[in-house]
Amino acid sequence: MITTRLHWSRDGAGEPLVLLHGVGSTLDDFATLRESLRAEYDVLAADLPGHGRSSALAGTPTVAAITDAVEADLDARAWGRAPAGQLARRPRRARAGAAPPRAVG
Repeated sequence: MITTRLHWSRDGAGEPLVLLHGVGSTLDDFATLRESLRAEYDVLAADLPGHGRSSALAGTPTVAAITDAVEADLDARAWGRAPAGQLARRPRRARAGAAPPRAVG
């Protein structure tokens, strides 16, 4: 059972967009990006376990454990069951030959 509670920032309206930072960063690194995206998207940004204002994992922080913690926290907040949470948990995958995403900012 995952018991890590993550710190989130949520702002904007529209299709959900989840921003997850890399190791050694925090959601604050996305401040400018969040500002530019909030007019089009429901922007959710999290401090990953053991970063920023989120609690650390009880066990080893593997990619699978971090992924499980993010998913469990979305579910605990009911975002995972709401339409926005369902869309946020359905990643878009790049296809061979597909146009790259448009630049923001």
